[in-house]
Amino acid sequence: MLASGFFVSYLPVRYFKRTLWTGAGILGALWGVLLLPWLPQRPATFLLFLGCAVLVGVGICSLAEIAFARRDDPRILLDETLGFWAAVATFPFRPALVACAFLLFRLFDVYKPNLLRSLERLPKGWGVVLDDIGAGLITNLILQVLHRGLGWL
Repeated sequence: MLASGFFVSYLPVRYFKRTLWTGAGILGALWGVLLLPWLPQRPATFLLFLGCAVLVGVGICSLAEIAFARRDDPRILLDETLGFWAAVATFPFRPALVACAFLLFRLFDVYKPNLLRSLERLPKGWGVVLDDIGAGLITNLILQVLHRGLGWL
């Protein structure tokens, strides 16, 4: 239930009886956006929360892989939620910044640089979660430069 975003990822988009796209990655990141108001606002507290959430998420995703009998099953979207949170860590949750984080995170999550591909090969839930955390950290670094370095967003 938790790995699939309360079964949201079970709703595929179909075209002529063929599944073309499940949208689970977008839905997982959207869960991350929707849950932001209930997350800690202070950067240090948020980072502590995120660290704990990643550890719990690795466990949940490991169990989900066993339950689905498939490596990094597309129904698992908790990893995208955690990755998005890594993308916005230490930032004020302003709409423009959240929107940019969402777009950049999805870009890096879909078109994974080689480093993220190597993280994806880690065993069990570690590989499921850490490639998305990596995409979130790359996004966060770019946003740090834009926001703090250049004063944008």
